[in-house]
Amino acid sequence: MTLCNESHIKNDIKLSSFAHCYIIFGNDGYLKNKNAESIVKSLVDTDDIFNYQKFTGEFSLQEVYDAKEQLPLMADKKCILIKDYDFISCSQEDFDMLIKICSEKSDECIVVFLLDSIEFDTKKTPERFKILADKTEKASGRVVLVNHRQTGELVRMITSACEKRGCSMSSDTARFFIEYVSEDIDTIINELEKLCAYKKTGAIDIATVKTVCVRNIDQSIYDLATKIIKQDVGGALVLLDELLYMRIKPIALLSSISGVYVDLMRAFAAKSESLRADKVAADFGYKGRVFVMERAMKNLSSFTEKQIKLSLEELCLADGKLKGFSGEDRIVLEELIVRLSYIASKGESIDKA
Repeated sequence: MTLCNESHIKNDIKLSSFAHCYIIFGNDGYLKNKNAESIVKSLVDTDDIFNYQKFTGEFSLQEVYDAKEQLPLMADKKCILIKDYDFISCSQEDFDMLIKICSEKSDECIVVFLLDSIEFDTKKTPERFKILADKTEKASGRVVLVNHRQTGELVRMITSACEKRGCSMSSDTARFFIEYVSEDIDTIINELEKLCAYKKTGAIDIATVKTVCVRNIDQSIYDLATKIIKQDVGGALVLLDELLYMRIKPIALLSSISGVYVDLMRAFAAKSESLRADKVAADFGYKGRVFVMERAMKNLSSFTEKQIKLSLEELCLADGKLKGFSGEDRIVLEELIVRLSYIASKGESIDKA
């Protein structure tokens, strides 16, 4: 099975040379929908009920096949969009019909099969998808994988979008912006629109991002871990109070703080083997979040192997206390902040002080 990517779709649209069928799947919902929409709008007017038909929810594949067989009305092409048909658990008869719809060539009708909410690991691809994709590809259709964009791609997208709106943003600020608001493209676009409307012209800096944008909760929790690493106990306790006030569950806070230290442990192992951040990110499934490992490697300069080990032990102890239903969750987290900060500062457990 040979997978295509977004560039193949863009090139098909540019040349007005379309495959008879596109199967679009992957882990980025926004980009999947955007690419499917681009194909459809390049072919037909979505208000044209004769030449554009969308099938979603409950429907019969026989209806889809009949629609495909109908000729376009007063147009060269027609388009059919099939969204989230459950090909994995449908009957064999229906699956055979789906193969027929996706693999039979038609000069007049383009089929777009969008797997929007249906996701799966490409390393564990369902057997039926392999069969469907193989049949479609052999008939000159396109099987398009659309995953989350890497950090570098997002940075280029953000800086370019700012320029189109009469503003500018440096790569460093764009990276901070991604960390601050999230790497979700829907969120990035919404926050970018706000930023450019606020700034109107000129350079957007980090201070402007902090003033205008809504900070991602994950970033707030990461800031908590950062304050602990930097031994800013007072700042960490204030931020903890804010997060608890926002009704973030203590166990979720502990999980996120633990994640930062797990990143440190992986960064330490990577450094020992002279591995780069992008290699480690790929091996551990960070999915376009290389900056997380880059950040961990940067923080690693303040830690020894012993400090990482002691910190992980404290996190395990805190986990046991929170799950023990003692009713003193805030105290457990406050004590954890002090203990982790002490380890970061002195290199020893507070119990040995």
